[in-house]
Amino acid sequence: MTQHQLAEACGVRFQQIQKYESGANRIAASRLWKIARAMQAPLSSFFEGLPDPSASPGHLTVLEG
Repeated sequence: MTQHQLAEACGVRFQQIQKYESGANRIAASRLWKIARAMQAPLSSFFEGLPDPSASPGHLTVLEG
């Protein structure tokens, strides 16, 4: 899939896709979801290889009770 095709599928200009790709612009969760859908990839594939945030000290824990 080209940047042009991806941009069209997500409703943005291809320059915006380039900025996301280079890290020049941050990407909203809703836009990331659209990109994953356009690429027919699970959203989780964008996070493969990242460290587990719950394994680092100082993480937040949800308490039930």
